[in-house]
Amino acid sequence: MVKCNSEHRRRPVAGIALLLAVIAAGVLSIGASVVLLKIDREAGSERIREYNYILESYRTALKHFNMIYNRLSKQLQELIVNEKAIPFIRHLYNDPFTGGPLSIRRNLAGEIEDVYSEAAARLSQEY
Repeated sequence: MVKCNSEHRRRPVAGIALLLAVIAAGVLSIGASVVLLKIDREAGSERIREYNYILESYRTALKHFNMIYNRLSKQLQELIVNEKAIPFIRHLYNDPFTGGPLSIRRNLAGEIEDVYSEAAARLSQEY
């Protein structure tokens, strides 16, 4: 009879343990990537909600400014500080996508018609 060495019996167990460790690492990495994608999507959704709030705030402020002064604003600063000391907006908002200032759309007379984010415009063109 052939004697079985105790080291010889442990090798298959070590192989199975290594296989289980690799499978566990794979499952954990897939789970982590799914969680990161979900977090990224939620962060993007939050930026979009913030952008929509900012746009609505500016559009409302520009509309009220036009109703009071019967003209459009030439500078965004007029929405905060003006002759009648009426604050139409609390402060100037930055672009939530880039952190920089929002872009301004003007008419031929140089008056502000709208504000927008160039980054959001590029994102909407991609989809």
